[in-house]
Amino acid sequence: MSSFIFILTVVIFIPLFQPALQSKEEPLHLTTPVTVITRPLKQFNPDPWEHPAVTRSIQKGLEKIGCRYNFNPSRIADVYENVIVLNNFAALEQARAWKRQRKIKKLLVGPNLTIRGVAVQLAPEIDYCITPSEWIKNAQIEDQPGLAGRIKIWPSGVDPVFWSPDENTGKEKGNYVLLYCKQQPQEFCLAVESILRINGWNPIRIVYGSYKAKEYKSALKKCKFAIFLSTCETQGIALAEAWSMDVPTLVWNPAVFFDWGRWYRESSSCPYLNDQLGHEWKELTDLQILLKTIESKLPNFQPRNWVLKNMTDEVSAYHLLRIFHQS
Repeated sequence: MSSFIFILTVVIFIPLFQPALQSKEEPLHLTTPVTVITRPLKQFNPDPWEHPAVTRSIQKGLEKIGCRYNFNPSRIADVYENVIVLNNFAALEQARAWKRQRKIKKLLVGPNLTIRGVAVQLAPEIDYCITPSEWIKNAQIEDQPGLAGRIKIWPSGVDPVFWSPDENTGKEKGNYVLLYCKQQPQEFCLAVESILRINGWNPIRIVYGSYKAKEYKSALKKCKFAIFLSTCETQGIALAEAWSMDVPTLVWNPAVFFDWGRWYRESSSCPYLNDQLGHEWKELTDLQILLKTIESKLPNFQPRNWVLKNMTDEVSAYHLLRIFHQS
């Protein structure tokens, strides 16, 4: 996100993911107690649709900014006036009842209940549905036109302390490249690895769903950049973790996705990718061209700086509080 030079510009324009500026008012994190819900009251079994990275980020972010919050309280008396239901339709129905009974004031839903358009998103008790990125927002409005004006983009954050490169990491890196394969054919992954080797790079493959965070972090420390193979991403948390490690990314983005009997022709496998973070490519020939000049371009990328300004747990938490305060 661009930095602003003139004080006047700072006053007029507030970056999307920066903490709201307060004047003569208490800070948002002191006036917005939040209850985070992933399952109904007194139900202790975890919900299979709960996204652990999203749940972790929202809790750690609220904690780090000093916001009073609780997570899945067991009593209605402990529920704060601002509620976000991350997932679980039964929990949403319960929260809608609280809103009708005026036990809560604001109700946000998502992002894991709002990936695809469903009629419940239009329920009058819901103040806003939140969704991870622009292309998902557009797809949801296409499914449910009534969501226009009632849906907000909210990406979760990453922990920049855990996902932090060592001071000497850059000195230790050889010609290693991380290859992140997410639900792609073996032949495609092998073809990319072959192109990397032809161009003098040594690939380290990480397969989605089969690694632990420490293993991923260790691989990122060794690599000068990463290549991501994923048909689409609602946000791309693994991408953000790589960026936080100061690893730029070359991302395969076919920009088309078929799911649940529907083609999404404006989808993205890298919703937040920009010139500070890397490049996208579509065909293997595009990747070959990028690899010819990538070595000279690496010093121009600033992925960690971008994450620190736009996608940490704290920045994400402040952004959530601002959504609660929107009328």
